Amino acid sequence: MDRCGIYIDIEGTKSMYRNDEYAFYKSLDCLLSTVFKITRFSLPHGNEFFIHPMGVDGIFLVSRYSFTSYEVPINISVFLLQNLLFEGAIGKCGVSIGNNFDIQSFLNNFKVVIEELNIDRTNLFYTKIMGTALLNSYSLTGSPSGGLLVIDNSLIEQIPDNIVTRTTKNYLFVDWIHTESKYLDDLYKYLKKTKPSVNELKIQLQLYINKNINNLSENWINNTILYNGCDYDEILYKNVGQ
Repeated sequence: MDRCGIYIDIEGTKSMYRNDEYAFYKSLDCLLSTVFKITRFSLPHGNEFFIHPMGVDGIFLVSRYSFTSYEVPINISVFLLQNLLFEGAIGKCGVSIGNNFDIQSFLNNFKVVIEELNIDRTNLFYTKIMGTALLNSYSLTGSPSGGLLVIDNSLIEQIPDNIVTRTTKNYLFVDWIHTESKYLDDLYKYLKKTKPSVNELKIQLQLYINKNINNLSENWINNTILYNGCDYDEILYKNVGQ
């Protein structure tokens, strides 16, 4: 059974932390708290996501079961990226499918050592799972640079028409600025957040790029604007909406 894997992390962590340590903590706090709240929101057919923090600023979500439509995982990803943007950060996200296993039973030497040293396992942080759902979703975030939502090409037939997508020869992107859906509306209502308009999202994107312009490559800026359906001149040189 193929499970759905969502991998998301914060872009530009190194420069953000060095330039504004508080901003980094605020963004990470937003991502972690939002992810855990979302898991309480009802999913189709009793499905659910399990959460696995990865590294300093990454989170991996893996579903219990497969999905017949990927509207839900994609909208969850859109929601997370939109929320990060309003915290002054931008994320990058990959959505794919694959298997997932608890690997703790294979760590025999490690278990012996922590028992010999009488180490409290609750104080240990290490990756307890592995599988192609993680590898595939993480690999997608190595795609063209930018604040992007990248979807496994094999899922294209399972993405509903209300999801705004943009494709290249090798990649399938979801436009997380312009995508709207009832499920996304319901997520905002469930978490008691005001859903931003497209213009408000574009303004936040403009603010982020202007603030971090010296730390962003031209390629990163171009891809973020292009694959999220925004106008290059409007974002870089004009007041959005005017």
